[in-house]
Amino acid sequence: MAIVARLKVLKRLKSHPDAAAWYQAKIGKVPSNCMVPSNPPLPLSHTLRSASNCAPGCGATAATLNQWNDRYQERADQIPVFLVCETVWNELTAPVILTDAVAFRILGSWERIRSRLPITINPEELQAIEAIALRAANQP
Repeated sequence: MAIVARLKVLKRLKSHPDAAAWYQAKIGKVPSNCMVPSNPPLPLSHTLRSASNCAPGCGATAATLNQWNDRYQERADQIPVFLVCETVWNELTAPVILTDAVAFRILGSWERIRSRLPITINPEELQAIEAIALRAANQP
């Protein structure tokens, strides 16, 4: 499991249209991942295309922009909640790998480690995971 970032949730909005209205009022710009009709998709050149697992088929190199966008719209329709976040830190180029052994030592069960659903991480667990990520990030 790669540790790529720590985000802080600032606000939970119940839908993408609510998020668009909030961003327009507060920042004046809607982020690209906010799925509303007034926010057209970025060009395919701004995506990872075949490296993406956003949904079956959308990462195919043959996918059109509309197909790509339709997959994201389906996800937004299924899970409409939008979280406004700030990045505490990130490492997208060379993220730390949290081994199964270390994850088990911190989280205490395979069910939590292998869950496909979000799990609750207590402050001590978060601190342990973040310490590993930050320690590795500071090594030459």
